[in-house]
Amino acid sequence: MVQEKTPLAEWLIAACAERDLSWAEASRQAGLFPGAVSSIVRGRKPGLDMCKALATFFRVPLDHVLRLAGHTEVASTLASLPPEILVLVHEIEQLPPPAQKAAVKAWAAVLEGIRSAQGPTGGEKP
Repeated sequence: MVQEKTPLAEWLIAACAERDLSWAEASRQAGLFPGAVSSIVRGRKPGLDMCKALATFFRVPLDHVLRLAGHTEVASTLASLPPEILVLVHEIEQLPPPAQKAAVKAWAAVLEGIRSAQGPTGGEKP
């Protein structure tokens, strides 16, 4: 009996073929163990970290990979965010880990500045 491919498996097969990558090479370049893509194609449901690595490597939004993987609860939360924030999240995901930390730290500082400017009632300070 042949097992039907999951939406994520079908997408990975196509994405690897478009880039002329073996599944093992795609796995390695995504920073995963060499059999990661193969295990997903065979039916394994990847965790959030694996989805993030695949989204970053293939340069697609994380919510796209999460939805394909069946993580609809996380994808729904992401979908409720304004598009501008999703663009920022996607851009930060494309950075190497040290730059991601720096970007998040800078973003937190900007938010703190905005909160300080608004004062305790949430409006602009006089």
